[in-house]
Amino acid sequence: MLIIRRAVKADLPYINTILNACIKDSVNNLAIICRTDLEAIEWFNDHGDHYPVFVAVKDNEILGWASLSVFRNNQGYYPTVENSVYVKDEVRGCGIGKQLLKTLIKAGRDLEYHTIIALITEENEASIYLHKSLGFIITGNMIEVGVKFGKMSNVTIMQFFLENQEQNIPKYRYANVVHEIAIDYNIMNKMDNRNKA
Repeated sequence: MLIIRRAVKADLPYINTILNACIKDSVNNLAIICRTDLEAIEWFNDHGDHYPVFVAVKDNEILGWASLSVFRNNQGYYPTVENSVYVKDEVRGCGIGKQLLKTLIKAGRDLEYHTIIALITEENEASIYLHKSLGFIITGNMIEVGVKFGKMSNVTIMQFFLENQEQNIPKYRYANVVHEIAIDYNIMNKMDNRNKA
């Protein structure tokens, strides 16, 4: 049986192994240098009760992890957190990521945050689909903001608004319109070229 529980320091080598496998082999994380054990300890120490870290465990093996983190250091961003969800390659597609993300959403509500932000590279279609399936909405795209393996990457911005449990639609003016607009870089380029012609 799969168990989702709060992470402890003893879990850090397994958390770090899962993260570094993603860093080495994919563009799902745009880091280039793997995280050291010392950096993992510092990262974990920065996550107190207000920024929880969870692990997914089955048969005493850690198969994935997830966390809520500070979105930006400026104090005005305090109602907002950023999420991370990582699962071992060999068990992707088994629903572990979904259980971890559900746990983050519940934790975000319990901690009375307003919104969770997910920044997902465009190539990571499985993660975009996962977040959509649990009610995250696309609120923007950042075009060519990262480079890895010699290729530029776009990043999709997704949000979950925690205060509206029945329907994940923000209360603020215009915000409920933004996610309806498909920000397609190719279409924007075509329009720009037309205007120049």
